Amino acid sequence: MLNDRGAMKWGALMLPEHLQLLKEWKRSANAESPRKLSEWELEEIQVNIARAAADKVLVKLTIWEDRSYKDVRGIIIQISSYKRELVLKTLSNTKILTLDQIYAADIESNFEISEI
Repeated sequence: MLNDRGAMKWGALMLPEHLQLLKEWKRSANAESPRKLSEWELEEIQVNIARAAADKVLVKLTIWEDRSYKDVRGIIIQISSYKRELVLKTLSNTKILTLDQIYAADIESNFEISEI
């Protein structure tokens, strides 16, 4: 049977600029897009963030960053409703997150104090 290399054989005939554009196109085609949150999801996020900030407990936030969802754990230090931001103290640093980045908020009840 003939061993066909597929698209690899055309790489030598392409300009480097074309190869770069193809790589960017593949990256953007595979990227996720942020989903629209429903009213009850927004309310649940708001309640969990308010409770976590008031009780100073560990919270896990799912945020939209760099075209993908990421989980961040920490303690909410401050909430600014005017700027629509919150300050989250994580294990390694302090992050300022906009409220529009947050797609889920879960209070973590079982954690060790060494995590933060």
